[in-house]
Amino acid sequence: MDLIAAQRPAGVLDLGAGDGALVEELGELGIPARGIEQPGAALERARSLDRPVEEGLLDGVCGKIPSSPWVTIRHVLHHLEEPQRVLLCAQSAAYAGVAVAEPISTTGLPMHAWMQRLDGLTRRLDRESGMIHGADFTPAELVSMLPADWQMDVHIHAPMTRMPAAEAEALIARAARGQVLSNDDAAEARLIVSAAAEGRLAPAGSVMVIATAPR
Repeated sequence: MDLIAAQRPAGVLDLGAGDGALVEELGELGIPARGIEQPGAALERARSLDRPVEEGLLDGVCGKIPSSPWVTIRHVLHHLEEPQRVLLCAQSAAYAGVAVAEPISTTGLPMHAWMQRLDGLTRRLDRESGMIHGADFTPAELVSMLPADWQMDVHIHAPMTRMPAAEAEALIARAARGQVLSNDDAAEARLIVSAAAEGRLAPAGSVMVIATAPR
């Protein structure tokens, strides 16, 4: 949020706004902000909190994205069928800049290597249940999906805090959605949870690209 606020945007449209927490935080700073979120629990929570979040499916509303000085799209692209198309539509709707953030666990550090294994297992279980849950985008991939003549700033946050074993176990259980894991998956899950219990697993980080339109 700090990186976005630092741009001093005249207004922000947050695509995939969830429960509207970012929209509210920006509003508290005096920055006009609104969001779009798909139907579901997050949208209902935003509405219950009276946050300015409208209903919309990003894969289907590309041509209907309203214009805004800045457009943000955070930890959403890897859940979309056409992430590059949606990001290009976000860029077309923004006349000052775009901020795009995605999770990243590919730092090469041992603690994040275990996170990659956890991420790989949970994403595959999500896909088996019908959810779109693609692989991490690299910083280079995110930059390549934005206009080459825009100014790009890349920020990477890679936490070194230790993930509790209970949190790793909960992520696996949530991705499994009650299904019985295969022997291979169950063995992998035990290894990951053991690594977390031994303090060898760090949460995933994030990469954010701040793209500013030419003046």
